[in-house]
Amino acid sequence: MVTGNDDCVDKNALSKMSLFDGANVVVIHITAVAVAVAVASAAFSVVLAHIIIFTVILKLVMLLLLLFSKTLLFDFDLLFDDEILRTGGRWIDSNWFANIT
Repeated sequence: MVTGNDDCVDKNALSKMSLFDGANVVVIHITAVAVAVAVASAAFSVVLAHIIIFTVILKLVMLLLLLFSKTLLFDFDLLFDDEILRTGGRWIDSNWFANIT
């Protein structure tokens, strides 16, 4: 509230002050939004990198387990296969007998 002589009050100064304050608010909001976007982008990049690394490691582990289990199962089947035991350790395809006649 202005008291005293109204002729001494510079009305342009008051309007400039409010305009300046408004500009500061806009700049602060733009800066806050820019910082929030940068932080969100960095967080998303970190999460995405962790997901990719976790997926690659998980796939490698699964591949190693699959290869290891296939090798064990393959060896296990070879050890206890009836055809191999009947032929004295030589592996003969069941279609081999059909092809020799």
